[in-house]
Amino acid sequence: GVYWFWFSRSIRDRDYEKFSGKCMTCGLYVERGSDQAGHLLAAAKCGFALLFHPLNVHLQHSKCNNPRFTPHAGVLNTITIGNRYGYETLAKLTALQKEQTKEWTKLEYEKKIKQLPAYKQSLL
Repeated sequence: GVYWFWFSRSIRDRDYEKFSGKCMTCGLYVERGSDQAGHLLAAAKCGFALLFHPLNVHLQHSKCNNPRFTPHAGVLNTITIGNRYGYETLAKLTALQKEQTKEWTKLEYEKKIKQLPAYKQSLL
Protein backbone atom coordinates (compact mmCIF):
# COMPACT_ATOMS: atom_id res chain seq x y z
CA GLY A 1 0.00 0.00 0.00
CA VAL A 2 0.90 3.67 0.16
CA TYR A 3 2.45 3.42 3.62
CA TRP A 4 4.73 0.56 2.54
CA PHE A 5 5.88 2.58 -0.49
CA TRP A 6 7.08 5.49 1.69
CA PHE A 7 8.23 3.35 4.62
CA SER A 8 10.33 1.01 2.46
CA ARG A 9 11.82 3.97 0.64
CA SER A 10 12.77 5.53 4.00
CA ILE A 11 14.37 2.26 5.11
CA ARG A 12 16.35 1.93 1.89
CA ASP A 13 17.51 5.56 2.14
CA ARG A 14 18.53 4.94 5.77
CA ASP A 15 20.59 1.90 4.82
CA TYR A 16 22.29 3.66 1.90
CA GLU A 17 23.33 6.42 4.27
CA LYS A 18 24.05 4.45 7.45
CA PHE A 19 25.43 1.22 5.96
CA SER A 20 26.85 2.41 2.62
CA GLY A 21 24.09 0.70 0.63
CA LYS A 22 25.09 -2.80 1.70
CA CYS A 23 22.56 -5.62 1.51
CA MET A 24 21.48 -6.97 4.89
CA THR A 25 21.92 -10.52 3.60
CA CYS A 26 25.01 -10.71 1.40
CA GLY A 27 26.80 -7.51 2.44
CA LEU A 28 27.36 -6.36 -1.14
CA TYR A 29 26.39 -2.94 -2.48
CA VAL A 30 22.83 -2.73 -3.84
CA GLU A 31 22.30 -0.56 -6.92
CA ARG A 32 19.51 1.98 -6.54
CA GLY A 33 16.55 1.00 -8.63
CA SER A 34 17.07 -2.72 -8.09
CA ASP A 35 16.86 -2.40 -4.30
CA GLN A 36 14.21 -3.82 -2.03
CA ALA A 37 13.31 -3.48 1.62
CA GLY A 38 13.10 -6.93 3.16
CA HIS A 39 11.92 -8.22 6.51
CA LEU A 40 14.26 -9.91 8.96
CA LEU A 41 11.30 -11.76 10.48
CA ALA A 42 9.08 -12.63 7.51
CA ALA A 43 6.19 -10.26 6.83
CA ALA A 44 3.73 -13.15 6.53
CA LYS A 45 4.46 -14.30 10.09
CA CYS A 46 5.83 -11.28 11.96
CA GLY A 47 2.56 -9.71 13.06
CA PHE A 48 1.59 -6.07 12.80
CA ALA A 49 4.00 -4.96 15.54
CA LEU A 50 6.93 -5.86 13.28
CA LEU A 51 5.48 -5.33 9.84
CA PHE A 52 6.67 -1.71 9.79
CA HIS A 53 9.28 -1.87 12.55
CA PRO A 54 12.47 -0.15 11.32
CA LEU A 55 14.73 -2.79 12.88
CA ASN A 56 12.82 -5.57 11.15
CA VAL A 57 13.12 -4.09 7.64
CA HIS A 58 16.39 -3.56 5.78
CA LEU A 59 17.92 -2.92 2.36
CA GLN A 60 18.35 -6.07 0.26
CA HIS A 61 19.00 -7.27 -3.27
CA SER A 62 15.84 -8.75 -4.78
CA LYS A 63 17.44 -12.23 -4.89
CA CYS A 64 18.45 -11.97 -1.23
CA ASN A 65 14.88 -11.02 -0.34
CA ASN A 66 13.57 -14.29 -1.81
CA PRO A 67 14.04 -17.50 0.20
CA ARG A 68 13.86 -19.54 -3.00
CA PHE A 69 17.11 -17.94 -4.22
CA THR A 70 18.79 -17.43 -0.84
CA PRO A 71 17.50 -20.14 1.51
CA HIS A 72 20.24 -19.44 4.08
CA ALA A 73 19.31 -15.72 4.32
CA GLY A 74 18.00 -16.11 7.88
CA VAL A 75 21.44 -17.03 9.20
CA LEU A 76 23.17 -14.24 7.27
CA ASN A 77 20.56 -11.68 8.34
CA THR A 78 20.93 -12.68 11.99
CA ILE A 79 24.69 -12.14 11.82
CA THR A 80 24.23 -8.75 10.15
CA ILE A 81 21.64 -7.58 12.69
CA GLY A 82 23.89 -8.70 15.52
CA ASN A 83 26.83 -6.79 14.07
CA ARG A 84 24.80 -3.66 13.30
CA TYR A 85 22.59 -3.38 16.36
CA GLY A 86 23.71 -6.03 18.86
CA TYR A 87 22.39 -9.56 19.23
CA GLU A 88 19.89 -8.50 21.89
CA THR A 89 18.00 -6.73 19.09
CA LEU A 90 16.90 -10.06 17.64
CA ALA A 91 15.55 -11.14 21.03
CA LYS A 92 13.60 -7.88 21.33
CA LEU A 93 12.12 -8.29 17.86
CA THR A 94 11.19 -11.90 18.57
CA ALA A 95 9.41 -10.79 21.75
CA LEU A 96 7.49 -8.12 19.80
CA GLN A 97 6.44 -10.79 17.31
CA LYS A 98 4.36 -12.40 20.06
CA GLU A 99 2.46 -9.19 20.85
CA GLN A 100 -1.06 -8.77 19.57
CA THR A 101 -1.03 -5.36 17.91
CA LYS A 102 -4.05 -3.83 16.23
CA GLU A 103 -3.63 -2.55 12.67
CA TRP A 104 -3.77 1.21 12.28
CA THR A 105 -6.87 3.00 11.09
CA LYS A 106 -6.87 4.84 7.76
CA LEU A 107 -6.37 8.13 9.61
CA GLU A 108 -3.43 6.68 11.57
CA TYR A 109 -1.82 5.48 8.32
CA GLU A 110 -2.25 8.95 6.80
CA LYS A 111 -0.63 10.63 9.83
CA LYS A 112 2.25 8.16 9.90
CA ILE A 113 2.95 8.57 6.18
CA LYS A 114 3.49 12.28 6.74
CA GLN A 115 6.10 11.49 9.41
CA LEU A 116 8.26 9.29 7.17
CA PRO A 117 11.57 10.83 6.02
CA ALA A 118 11.15 9.77 2.37
CA TYR A 119 7.70 11.34 2.21
CA LYS A 120 8.94 14.58 3.79
CA GLN A 121 11.87 14.66 1.34
CA SER A 122 9.46 14.28 -1.61
CA LEU A 123 7.74 17.51 -0.60
CA LEU A 124 10.92 19.60 -0.93
